[in-house]
Amino acid sequence: MMFLQIPPLPPTPAPEIASGGPPEAVFIAATMIAIAIVAGILLYPLIKAFAKRLEGRGAGATDPMLLDRVADLEHRLAEAEERIDFNERMLAQREPLALPRDKAD
Repeated sequence: MMFLQIPPLPPTPAPEIASGGPPEAVFIAATMIAIAIVAGILLYPLIKAFAKRLEGRGAGATDPMLLDRVADLEHRLAEAEERIDFNERMLAQREPLALPRDKAD
């Protein structure tokens, strides 16, 4: 019987350091960087508005209609307080009335 020798395996190629690796890895890295940049650009205004709201500066400019409404409500409240004070003074000056008693005897 005759024995056949197995040919030696070819040497494994050295990784290419100068080219940056396989093209798939470069494409994936570039895609991830691009997604991060686009997400940052799109989310920046939202994050900034949220931070302002947390700081309490989210209201910014006030609506003139709301200011007028608040002023009107304050005026009406002051009038109601004056009326209550007047009624309390009037009730304090009055003499109590004697209520008639029922004679059920």
